[in-house]
Amino acid sequence: MDASDIPTTVSRRTTGSTQATFAILLLCAVSGITGSTLAKADVPSATSPSVVILDERPAAEKATKKGSGPITSCDFAVTQLGDTDLSFDRIASLRSALEAAGPGKAAGKEVALHHYGIYLNPAEIFRRSFDAVARHRIDVSTVDPGSRCTQEQMSGGWYGPGESTTRFAPIIVEIGFVLDGVRYDIHNVYSPDGDPVRYRSAKSAAFVATAAHQAEQAVVQRLLQ
Repeated sequence: MDASDIPTTVSRRTTGSTQATFAILLLCAVSGITGSTLAKADVPSATSPSVVILDERPAAEKATKKGSGPITSCDFAVTQLGDTDLSFDRIASLRSALEAAGPGKAAGKEVALHHYGIYLNPAEIFRRSFDAVARHRIDVSTVDPGSRCTQEQMSGGWYGPGESTTRFAPIIVEIGFVLDGVRYDIHNVYSPDGDPVRYRSAKSAAFVATAAHQAEQAVVQRLLQ
């Protein structure tokens, strides 16, 4: 198209939208831009490939379970939070965390999740209180000794000395999964600034959600290493 083919005037009856359309077509004709090129320019950049999480947790882990037995029992007072007692979907939450991290080891792959446990463990608080009453002495130690049993002796919710940093029961989150044939195990201890034992309350639910978020970020950091 040469300059003589380009209209120099537009009818007064032409509407504003028609003028705009005509101007775009005219620009395309002069510059050689095609409609397909314009369409591509409007397409947003691709997002990170979706992460597929295979939920392979045992059925017993999906239900709430409260530790019972004598005070000397390794699972004494430890509460495992089931899916129905959470304010969020732990599987969807983990998937969102992995996808939000951007391209990484998990992008577009399957993650075989075999463990995602959330535990409230006030056992040591209770034990120290009972000891104080029995010995007529208040334990003023600022260092939590952690679980008195080994991790292998407990069904879940173990934590080590100094991992709990407040006077309230810690929330322990354990996440285990397999990716590309490699097993990963994440252990995270969250120390709330309030009592989380009444886990159905809004405040306690917020503590639990924060603990889960921290653990999921630990998963992301492990994969990005």
